Amino acid sequence: MMDQLEKQRMLELAESWEHRADQEQDPFTRYVALFVSYNAIYNVIALEDNPDVDLTTGDGKRAIDGVQRITDRLGFVQSLEPLLSNYLGMIPLFKEEYWGRKKEPVSASLKEAYRKRDAEASLRYLMKWLYKVRCNLFHGVKEYGDKQQAELLEKSCMLLRQIVTATRAEL
Repeated sequence: MMDQLEKQRMLELAESWEHRADQEQDPFTRYVALFVSYNAIYNVIALEDNPDVDLTTGDGKRAIDGVQRITDRLGFVQSLEPLLSNYLGMIPLFKEEYWGRKKEPVSASLKEAYRKRDAEASLRYLMKWLYKVRCNLFHGVKEYGDKQQAELLEKSCMLLRQIVTATRAEL
């Protein structure tokens, strides 16, 4: 079991990054701060589930597993309306992002799960998409310089903020 003091320290770290995000005007920097916050939260979840987990590997899997902690996933996905519906319309399929060695198409799978009203899959694929946004930012693949990409990043921040709040509330 995770030490209560360690858990408290990690959650305070997450909260401090949330506050940094709240103060930030630039969506690029806000998204990075929110993801650092979420990273601390999903690492707490991973350590609660398995105290021996290796936090140096499997970051993407822990991010996806973190949203599974949200108890009312259907209600949560419904609470994202109309933001999520609008967001999905902005994601370009011609620039598809893939997940894992099987090259799973993330945006197409997210849109299909949402169309079918599959809250479980919608939330899982949304987190995969938001993780890909994180990877593109952290690894310098995208700069989100044009208007459409900047708007996509701004809405990504809004969605990630909701996930951070919901997963932290479950702890």
